[in-house]
Amino acid sequence: MAKFLLRAVLVLVFLCFLLCCPAQGEEEISLIVNRGSVTETVYFTGLMKDNVTYGHLRQISQIAEFPIIWCKDTSSVVWQTGQGCLILTRDLEIVYLVGNEVQEFNWPVTPIMREGKFFVPLRMTELAGVFVEYDPATKARSLSIPEGYSSEQIFFPYEAYLLVQGKLMEELAKRPQRISGYSTVFNPGYRSRTTNLKLAADILDGYKIKPGENFSFNDTVGPRLPQRGFEKAIVFINKKQVEDYGGGVCQVSSTLYNTVLKAGLPILERHPHSLPVTYVPKGKDATVSYGTADFRFQNNTRYPIIIRASVDKSTLTIELFKERVEIYSYEMIQ
Repeated sequence: MAKFLLRAVLVLVFLCFLLCCPAQGEEEISLIVNRGSVTETVYFTGLMKDNVTYGHLRQISQIAEFPIIWCKDTSSVVWQTGQGCLILTRDLEIVYLVGNEVQEFNWPVTPIMREGKFFVPLRMTELAGVFVEYDPATKARSLSIPEGYSSEQIFFPYEAYLLVQGKLMEELAKRPQRISGYSTVFNPGYRSRTTNLKLAADILDGYKIKPGENFSFNDTVGPRLPQRGFEKAIVFINKKQVEDYGGGVCQVSSTLYNTVLKAGLPILERHPHSLPVTYVPKGKDATVSYGTADFRFQNNTRYPIIIRASVDKSTLTIELFKERVEIYSYEMIQ
Protein backbone atom coordinates (compact mmCIF):
# COMPACT_ATOMS: atom_id res chain seq x y z
CA MET A 1 0.00 0.00 0.00
CA ALA A 2 2.84 2.37 0.93
CA LYS A 3 4.57 1.71 -2.40
CA PHE A 4 1.30 2.40 -4.25
CA LEU A 5 0.83 5.74 -2.43
CA LEU A 6 4.44 6.72 -3.08
CA ARG A 7 4.07 5.94 -6.78
CA ALA A 8 0.82 7.95 -6.94
CA VAL A 9 2.52 10.94 -5.30
CA LEU A 10 5.43 10.75 -7.76
CA VAL A 11 3.00 10.69 -10.71
CA LEU A 12 1.14 13.72 -9.35
CA VAL A 13 4.41 15.61 -8.86
CA PHE A 14 5.48 14.84 -12.42
CA LEU A 15 2.10 15.94 -13.82
CA CYS A 16 2.35 19.18 -11.87
CA PHE A 17 5.81 19.68 -13.35
CA LEU A 18 4.42 19.29 -16.88
CA LEU A 19 1.60 21.75 -16.22
CA CYS A 20 3.89 24.33 -14.67
CA CYS A 21 6.56 24.04 -17.38
CA PRO A 22 4.96 24.39 -20.85
CA ALA A 23 6.98 22.88 -23.67
CA GLN A 24 7.62 26.11 -25.48
CA GLY A 25 7.76 28.49 -22.46
CA GLU A 26 5.01 30.76 -23.84
CA GLU A 27 3.05 32.93 -21.42
CA GLU A 28 0.43 35.66 -21.39
CA ILE A 29 2.06 39.06 -20.87
CA SER A 30 0.26 42.32 -20.07
CA LEU A 31 1.04 45.55 -21.91
CA ILE A 32 -0.15 49.10 -21.19
CA VAL A 33 -0.95 50.82 -24.50
CA ASN A 34 -1.14 54.62 -24.69
CA ARG A 35 -2.88 56.08 -27.73
CA GLY A 36 -2.95 59.83 -27.20
CA SER A 37 -5.24 60.39 -24.21
CA VAL A 38 -6.55 56.81 -24.23
CA THR A 39 -4.83 54.16 -22.11
CA GLU A 40 -5.73 50.49 -22.02
CA THR A 41 -4.20 47.22 -20.88
CA VAL A 42 -3.94 44.44 -23.44
CA TYR A 43 -2.41 40.95 -23.37
CA PHE A 44 -0.21 39.15 -25.84
CA THR A 45 1.54 35.77 -26.14
CA GLY A 46 5.16 36.18 -25.20
CA LEU A 47 8.41 34.55 -24.14
CA MET A 48 10.95 35.54 -21.53
CA LYS A 49 14.58 34.81 -22.36
CA ASP A 50 17.67 36.30 -20.73
CA ASN A 51 15.51 39.05 -19.13
CA VAL A 52 14.23 40.09 -22.56
CA THR A 53 10.51 40.19 -23.35
CA TYR A 54 9.57 38.67 -26.71
CA GLY A 55 6.14 39.13 -28.27
CA HIS A 56 4.31 37.12 -30.93
CA LEU A 57 4.87 39.31 -34.00
CA ARG A 58 1.36 38.85 -35.38
CA GLN A 59 -0.25 39.96 -32.11
CA ILE A 60 2.19 42.83 -31.56
CA SER A 61 1.56 44.12 -35.09
CA GLN A 62 -2.17 44.22 -34.38
CA ILE A 63 -1.67 46.00 -31.06
CA ALA A 64 0.81 48.56 -32.41
CA GLU A 65 -1.08 48.87 -35.71
CA PHE A 66 1.79 48.21 -38.09
CA PRO A 67 1.19 45.79 -41.01
CA ILE A 68 3.02 42.54 -41.72
CA ILE A 69 2.68 40.22 -44.71
CA TRP A 70 3.49 36.49 -44.94
CA CYS A 71 5.30 35.40 -48.10
CA LYS A 72 4.87 31.68 -48.68
CA ASP A 73 7.52 31.05 -51.31
CA THR A 74 10.42 32.03 -49.04
CA SER A 75 8.69 31.32 -45.71
CA SER A 76 9.30 34.90 -44.64
CA VAL A 77 7.53 37.80 -42.99
CA VAL A 78 7.71 41.31 -44.42
CA TRP A 79 7.43 43.78 -41.57
CA GLN A 80 6.81 47.40 -42.49
CA THR A 81 8.75 49.85 -40.35
CA GLY A 82 9.50 53.57 -40.41
CA GLN A 83 13.04 52.81 -41.59
CA GLY A 84 11.98 50.55 -44.45
CA CYS A 85 11.04 46.88 -44.46
CA LEU A 86 12.40 44.10 -42.30
CA ILE A 87 12.46 40.67 -43.96
CA LEU A 88 12.38 37.89 -41.34
CA THR A 89 12.81 34.39 -42.74
CA ARG A 90 11.69 31.21 -40.98
CA ASP A 91 14.63 29.06 -42.02
CA LEU A 92 17.38 31.70 -42.22
CA GLU A 93 19.15 33.50 -39.41
CA ILE A 94 19.68 36.62 -41.50
CA VAL A 95 17.26 39.56 -41.17
CA TYR A 96 17.27 42.00 -44.09
CA LEU A 97 16.48 45.71 -43.90
CA VAL A 98 15.22 47.09 -47.19
CA GLY A 99 14.94 50.85 -47.75
CA ASN A 100 16.79 52.74 -50.42
CA GLU A 101 19.22 49.79 -50.41
CA VAL A 102 19.34 46.20 -49.16
CA GLN A 103 21.44 45.46 -46.10
CA GLU A 104 21.66 42.87 -43.36
CA PHE A 105 19.94 44.09 -40.23
CA ASN A 106 21.89 43.81 -36.98
CA TRP A 107 19.88 43.98 -33.76
CA PRO A 108 21.44 43.21 -30.34
CA VAL A 109 18.75 40.60 -29.62
CA THR A 110 17.63 38.37 -32.49
CA PRO A 111 14.04 37.19 -33.16
CA ILE A 112 12.99 33.66 -32.17
CA MET A 113 11.03 31.09 -34.19
CA ARG A 114 8.78 28.72 -32.18
CA GLU A 115 6.27 26.26 -33.69
CA GLY A 116 5.83 28.34 -36.83
CA LYS A 117 5.47 31.65 -34.94
CA PHE A 118 7.81 34.64 -34.95
CA PHE A 119 8.65 36.17 -31.58
CA VAL A 120 10.48 39.52 -31.65
CA PRO A 121 11.99 41.54 -28.79
CA LEU A 122 9.27 43.93 -27.62
CA ARG A 123 11.62 46.91 -27.88
CA MET A 124 12.22 46.02 -31.53
CA THR A 125 8.74 47.41 -32.26
CA GLU A 126 10.21 50.90 -31.86
CA LEU A 127 11.36 50.44 -35.47
CA ALA A 128 7.71 50.89 -36.42
CA GLY A 129 7.63 54.34 -34.82
CA VAL A 130 6.17 53.49 -31.40
CA PHE A 131 7.85 53.85 -28.00
CA VAL A 132 8.40 50.99 -25.53
CA GLU A 133 9.12 51.45 -21.83
CA TYR A 134 9.70 49.06 -18.92
CA ASP A 135 9.33 50.06 -15.26
CA PRO A 136 11.56 47.83 -13.07
CA ALA A 137 9.73 48.91 -9.91
CA THR A 138 6.28 47.79 -11.07
CA LYS A 139 7.50 45.39 -13.79
CA ALA A 140 4.98 47.07 -16.09
CA ARG A 141 5.54 47.22 -19.86
CA SER A 142 4.04 50.10 -21.82
CA LEU A 143 3.79 50.98 -25.49
CA SER A 144 3.06 54.55 -26.62
CA ILE A 145 1.64 55.27 -30.08
CA PRO A 146 2.27 58.89 -31.21
CA GLU A 147 -0.52 61.26 -32.20
CA GLY A 148 -1.26 61.07 -35.90
CA TYR A 149 0.44 57.68 -36.24
CA SER A 150 -0.59 56.01 -39.51
CA SER A 151 0.57 52.79 -41.09
CA GLU A 152 -0.05 54.37 -44.50
CA GLN A 153 3.11 56.44 -44.01
CA ILE A 154 5.22 53.30 -43.73
CA PHE A 155 7.29 51.91 -46.59
CA PHE A 156 5.24 49.67 -48.89
CA PRO A 157 6.39 46.03 -48.41
CA TYR A 158 5.76 44.48 -51.83
CA GLU A 159 8.37 46.56 -53.65
CA ALA A 160 10.86 45.94 -50.84
CA TYR A 161 10.28 42.23 -50.94
CA LEU A 162 10.85 42.02 -54.70
CA LEU A 163 14.30 43.57 -54.18
CA VAL A 164 15.43 40.62 -52.08
CA GLN A 165 13.21 37.82 -53.35
CA GLY A 166 15.89 36.37 -55.63
CA LYS A 167 18.52 36.54 -52.89
CA LEU A 168 16.21 34.85 -50.40
CA MET A 169 15.36 32.09 -52.86
CA GLU A 170 19.06 31.49 -53.52
CA GLU A 171 19.89 31.33 -49.81
CA LEU A 172 16.89 29.15 -49.01
CA ALA A 173 17.82 26.66 -51.73
CA LYS A 174 21.06 25.97 -49.85
CA ARG A 175 19.26 25.06 -46.65
CA PRO A 176 17.60 21.75 -45.73
CA GLN A 177 13.81 21.69 -45.89
CA ARG A 178 12.03 20.79 -42.67
CA ILE A 179 9.79 17.74 -43.04
CA SER A 180 8.46 17.27 -39.52
CA GLY A 181 9.18 17.76 -35.86
CA TYR A 182 7.99 16.60 -32.45
CA SER A 183 8.71 17.71 -28.87
CA THR A 184 8.38 16.00 -25.49
CA VAL A 185 9.09 17.26 -21.97
CA PHE A 186 11.14 15.68 -19.21
CA ASN A 187 12.21 16.43 -15.65
CA PRO A 188 15.76 17.86 -15.75
CA GLY A 189 15.96 17.33 -11.99
CA TYR A 190 16.38 13.60 -12.62
CA ARG A 191 20.07 14.04 -13.38
CA SER A 192 21.12 10.56 -14.56
CA ARG A 193 18.08 10.18 -16.82
CA THR A 194 18.69 13.63 -18.29
CA THR A 195 22.34 12.74 -18.94
CA ASN A 196 21.29 9.65 -20.91
CA LEU A 197 18.64 11.55 -22.84
CA LYS A 198 21.05 14.33 -23.83
CA LEU A 199 23.77 11.86 -24.78
CA ALA A 200 21.44 9.95 -27.13
CA ALA A 201 20.12 13.21 -28.60
CA ASP A 202 23.67 14.45 -29.24
CA ILE A 203 24.51 11.22 -31.08
CA LEU A 204 21.42 11.53 -33.29
CA ASP A 205 21.87 15.23 -34.05
CA GLY A 206 23.13 15.71 -37.59
CA TYR A 207 22.83 12.03 -38.57
CA LYS A 208 22.15 11.68 -42.30
CA ILE A 209 20.03 8.89 -43.82
CA LYS A 210 20.59 8.24 -47.52
CA PRO A 211 17.69 7.74 -49.97
CA GLY A 212 16.39 4.17 -49.66
CA GLU A 213 18.45 3.53 -46.51
CA ASN A 214 17.03 1.86 -43.39
CA PHE A 215 17.65 3.62 -40.09
CA SER A 216 18.31 1.66 -36.89
CA PHE A 217 18.16 3.49 -33.55
CA ASN A 218 20.32 0.88 -31.80
CA ASP A 219 22.96 0.82 -34.53
CA THR A 220 23.13 4.61 -34.51
CA VAL A 221 23.10 5.32 -30.77
CA GLY A 222 25.08 2.20 -29.91
CA PRO A 223 25.20 0.20 -26.66
CA ARG A 224 24.24 2.07 -23.50
CA LEU A 225 27.39 1.37 -21.48
CA PRO A 226 28.97 3.29 -18.59
CA GLN A 227 32.26 3.67 -20.47
CA ARG A 228 30.34 5.56 -23.15
CA GLY A 229 28.93 7.99 -20.57
CA PHE A 230 25.55 6.38 -19.92
CA GLU A 231 24.29 6.23 -16.32
CA LYS A 232 21.80 4.12 -14.39
CA ALA A 233 18.16 5.31 -14.38
CA ILE A 234 14.67 3.82 -14.30
CA VAL A 235 13.75 1.48 -17.18
CA PHE A 236 10.74 -0.80 -17.72
CA ILE A 237 11.43 -4.54 -17.84
CA ASN A 238 8.60 -7.09 -17.77
CA LYS A 239 6.14 -4.54 -16.33
CA LYS A 240 8.55 -3.60 -13.53
CA GLN A 241 10.57 -0.46 -12.90
CA VAL A 242 14.25 -1.19 -12.37
CA GLU A 243 17.47 0.78 -12.70
CA ASP A 244 19.75 0.08 -15.63
CA TYR A 245 22.21 1.94 -17.82
CA GLY A 246 20.55 4.12 -20.43
CA GLY A 247 17.26 4.84 -18.67
CA GLY A 248 15.63 7.78 -20.48
CA VAL A 249 16.92 6.85 -23.93
CA CYS A 250 13.46 5.48 -24.76
CA GLN A 251 12.09 9.03 -24.59
CA VAL A 252 14.48 9.91 -27.41
CA SER A 253 13.40 6.91 -29.51
CA SER A 254 9.72 7.67 -28.80
CA THR A 255 10.15 11.33 -29.75
CA LEU A 256 11.88 10.26 -32.97
CA TYR A 257 9.09 7.74 -33.62
CA ASN A 258 6.45 10.49 -33.48
CA THR A 259 8.58 12.70 -35.72
CA VAL A 260 8.83 9.89 -38.26
CA LEU A 261 5.07 9.26 -38.06
CA LYS A 262 4.39 12.92 -38.88
CA ALA A 263 6.78 12.65 -41.83
CA GLY A 264 4.89 9.63 -43.18
CA LEU A 265 7.99 7.45 -43.51
CA PRO A 266 7.62 3.63 -43.40
CA ILE A 267 8.10 2.10 -39.94
CA LEU A 268 10.07 -1.16 -40.09
CA GLU A 269 10.25 -2.02 -36.38
CA ARG A 270 8.68 -0.54 -33.26
CA HIS A 271 7.91 -1.95 -29.80
CA PRO A 272 5.63 -0.53 -27.07
CA HIS A 273 6.71 -0.25 -23.42
CA SER A 274 5.47 -2.86 -20.94
CA LEU A 275 4.12 0.03 -18.79
CA PRO A 276 2.50 3.36 -19.79
CA VAL A 277 4.78 6.37 -20.27
CA THR A 278 3.85 10.01 -19.61
CA TYR A 279 5.81 11.87 -22.28
CA VAL A 280 3.84 10.70 -25.36
CA PRO A 281 0.17 9.75 -25.93
CA LYS A 282 -0.90 6.16 -25.39
CA GLY A 283 0.23 3.92 -28.25
CA LYS A 284 2.76 6.47 -29.55
CA ASP A 285 5.82 5.21 -27.65
CA ALA A 286 8.77 3.21 -29.00
CA THR A 287 10.91 1.37 -26.49
CA VAL A 288 14.45 0.30 -27.35
CA SER A 289 16.87 -2.13 -25.74
CA TYR A 290 20.24 -2.75 -27.32
CA GLY A 291 20.36 -6.23 -28.83
CA THR A 292 16.68 -7.06 -28.24
CA ALA A 293 14.27 -4.26 -29.21
CA ASP A 294 15.02 -1.69 -31.90
CA PHE A 295 13.24 1.20 -33.59
CA ARG A 296 13.77 1.22 -37.35
CA PHE A 297 12.33 3.14 -40.30
CA GLN A 298 13.13 3.71 -43.95
CA ASN A 299 13.97 6.82 -45.92
CA ASN A 300 11.82 6.14 -48.96
CA THR A 301 12.30 9.65 -50.41
CA ARG A 302 14.63 10.79 -53.20
CA TYR A 303 16.52 13.03 -50.77
CA PRO A 304 18.97 12.45 -47.93
CA ILE A 305 17.22 13.05 -44.60
CA ILE A 306 19.00 14.78 -41.71
CA ILE A 307 17.99 14.24 -38.07
CA ARG A 308 18.16 17.27 -35.80
CA ALA A 309 17.86 16.69 -32.05
CA SER A 310 18.04 19.46 -29.45
CA VAL A 311 17.39 19.91 -25.74
CA ASP A 312 16.14 23.24 -24.37
CA LYS A 313 15.76 23.19 -20.57
CA SER A 314 12.98 20.59 -20.08
CA THR A 315 12.09 20.06 -23.75
CA LEU A 316 13.46 17.51 -26.21
CA THR A 317 12.82 18.32 -29.87
CA ILE A 318 13.58 16.09 -32.84
CA GLU A 319 13.14 17.27 -36.43
CA LEU A 320 13.66 15.73 -39.86
CA PHE A 321 15.00 17.74 -42.80
CA LYS A 322 15.39 17.04 -46.49
CA GLU A 323 18.87 17.99 -47.66
CA ARG A 324 17.39 19.84 -50.63
CA VAL A 325 14.38 22.12 -50.71
CA GLU A 326 11.56 22.39 -53.20
CA ILE A 327 11.07 25.96 -54.43
CA TYR A 328 7.47 27.09 -54.75
CA SER A 329 6.06 29.68 -57.11
CA TYR A 330 5.69 33.18 -55.72
CA GLU A 331 2.62 33.78 -53.61
CA MET A 332 1.80 36.43 -51.04
CA ILE A 333 -0.74 35.92 -48.30
CA GLN A 334 -2.09 38.91 -46.36
